[in-house]
Amino acid sequence: MGTHMPRAEAKAGDMIFWAHGGDCANDVTHVGIFMRDGWMVNAAHKGTPVREQAIWTSSDGTSICPDAVRYVALCVSCSMVVL
Repeated sequence: MGTHMPRAEAKAGDMIFWAHGGDCANDVTHVGIFMRDGWMVNAAHKGTPVREQAIWTSSDGTSICPDAVRYVALCVSCSMVVL
């Protein structure tokens, strides 16, 4: 589901993921929403407020995945694309 692209091609609203041990195919542990180069919207831990934060590459055994994912939803009842 969604379109995978290199993280360098991410646009605002794309999802970026982190995985335990770098296993992005099987063990994703965290997700952020890409805002702009170097920044995301993120809640780092349960109970942490959602906020803008610099994109980090690794922490506590998790590593950022190489791809970003873009999801596009179609609004069937209103005949328009919601990005």
